[in-house]
Amino acid sequence: MVAQRYGPASLYRTQVELLHHGEVQDVWELNLGIRTFEVQTNFVPGDDGEFKVLANGVPILCKGANWVPLDAFHSRDAQRYEQALSLFRETNCNIVRCWGGNVYEDHAFYDICDESGILVWQDFSLACAIYPQTDEFAKIIEREAAAAVVKLRNHPSILLWSGDNEVDAMYYNFGYDLPHVRNNRLSREVLPRVAASHDPFRFFLPSSPYIPLTVSGDLNVPEQHNWGPRDYFKGDFYRHSSAHFISEIGYHGCPAVSSLRQFIPEKDLWPIQNDAWDAHNTEYTLCIRDRGYDRNQLMVDQVRDMFGTECESLEQLAMLSQISQAEAKKFFIEQTRLKKWRRTGIIWWNMLDCWPQISDAVVDYYFHKKLAFYYIGRVQQPVCMVCAEPENWCHKIFLCNDSNEAHTVRYIVRDGETREALCMGEAVSPANENVCVGKVKTYSGVQRLIVMEWTLEDGRRGANHYVTGYPAFDARRYAVWLGIIEKLDTPFDSAGCFA
Repeated sequence: MVAQRYGPASLYRTQVELLHHGEVQDVWELNLGIRTFEVQTNFVPGDDGEFKVLANGVPILCKGANWVPLDAFHSRDAQRYEQALSLFRETNCNIVRCWGGNVYEDHAFYDICDESGILVWQDFSLACAIYPQTDEFAKIIEREAAAAVVKLRNHPSILLWSGDNEVDAMYYNFGYDLPHVRNNRLSREVLPRVAASHDPFRFFLPSSPYIPLTVSGDLNVPEQHNWGPRDYFKGDFYRHSSAHFISEIGYHGCPAVSSLRQFIPEKDLWPIQNDAWDAHNTEYTLCIRDRGYDRNQLMVDQVRDMFGTECESLEQLAMLSQISQAEAKKFFIEQTRLKKWRRTGIIWWNMLDCWPQISDAVVDYYFHKKLAFYYIGRVQQPVCMVCAEPENWCHKIFLCNDSNEAHTVRYIVRDGETREALCMGEAVSPANENVCVGKVKTYSGVQRLIVMEWTLEDGRRGANHYVTGYPAFDARRYAVWLGIIEKLDTPFDSAGCFA
């Protein structure tokens, strides 16, 4: 896995000839990759559950994003492949989940993943519904799925086939008596038969999340979609998730003002309570089943939760919403890394929008990067320093190493504003493991910026940050912190995210 320094993604150009009496009748060329994938599972609730990915026998902490259609007009997808997947490389992702509400991508997508060492979690194109169980519909799904598997199975990047997205959960959410999954012949009979017939050596997951017959009361299964109330990102739901592998989790972030101007009429830009904003408000349709929230209002509420203020301008909404999104997604990834190997992966929602909208994406339809994109790139580095949540009057500081190489690391932890050194030294970061290298004193009522910087023995540098204390945070003070954060290693222009 190139993205996490697990070794080169070696591909071999192979030519197969069909001969008849010594004469070539047809020639087929393809790239082959030689590797083994294993998904170790135990589908029981709580700590005894497991969902762990191994490549060539080595456990991998999966970190990546969900993939939705690249464009509302699928015919335009191909011209966006390379730029879209470069975002995964830039943010140090080692996995992409092709979500079940998606279309099947063409070979060019998988070719880039093969070459980049990015694992592909491939859902079959079924999502968020209870589907017909008739013979006629089952035959249609079987033909479609078989065509997809036969077409794509030679790509070494494909990790697994998943029967669908959230269909098990739909049975649960609509009040079907549990255990219910025996009722869905598509994911328990048809699709397993397709996978076994045409690609028998890859792992098959019946549904994401998968609720087996043995689970009858809740969704406390090892692989989860952690959406919940979408309140403050350090609320109980997020801090106490029982997931081993989180294959969906997200948080809203307003697009840049320049992007908004391309799809919201000037007269409707501010305030946001109008039809134009609602038209681009992901899935907020009053005539369908109530989801319990308006996503535009949710974005506003998340800003108020973190900063305790109502936004007074479009520019302020774009900035503060992106800050709350960036801190949230950074926190979700950090919690996954800190809980390694009790937690084994996170595939956040999502990298890129397929049309102009208000969403959880960290890059909008126009490829304008939000602040979260840069925070994620830092916190998904193969070797990263992470500040744990407060415990017993202190924050523990960890060196998290998700590569296959041990490193000697020189590090320093400072107060971001005063530059006071809080913790410093040199430590060995073991391959594919975490190690605690120090502690920083903390007080619940004190808000401050902690900056962590490190250098590996080969000269490679990295940086991360952490904000202490509890909301509400002062927006003006965070703006000062942001000026410090953006100048750390791999600097970026935060103003360009919002403008």
